[in-house]
Amino acid sequence: MKLIHVGYSGFASFIRWSARTQTIVLALMCASASVLITATACYQNSNGISSRAPFFPVQKEGLAQMLLVEEGKLVLDNDCLRLKPTVGDSYLLIWPYAYSLRVEGKMVQIISEEGKTVARVGDVIKVGGGPAVSAEIAAIYSVQPLPDNCRSPYWLVSEVIDNR
Repeated sequence: MKLIHVGYSGFASFIRWSARTQTIVLALMCASASVLITATACYQNSNGISSRAPFFPVQKEGLAQMLLVEEGKLVLDNDCLRLKPTVGDSYLLIWPYAYSLRVEGKMVQIISEEGKTVARVGDVIKVGGGPAVSAEIAAIYSVQPLPDNCRSPYWLVSEVIDNR
């Protein structure tokens, strides 16, 4: 195996290249770096959890509580936290006012008003609350505007009753 040492003399050779050759070499180096960065980013996000935080809508403070119950798996779909019941469509969850989101690595957690973890993506949970009949009604209850990628139906969560 022959080792090639490219020190100052290698740099000096680069300077002696024509401007066109230097441009081509630099363009190829930039393209290679771009491909490497993109490939690394795609690999890191191949686990299904985006590098950005999921959309986490909360209700306006002091809203009335509904008394229905729904059970299903807490899933992340298109950066939206949804409740997927065993039968029927999944619901975009609109959480109580004082709830918050915590993302640690690949783990996405829902934190209650008391600071306790009440659910994680992948958990089967039972929530109190009720469905919002339309996007317009859901938008009235939500502090944040509802993005297009977080489609209906919607569920206004009053509390997490059970977590398995």
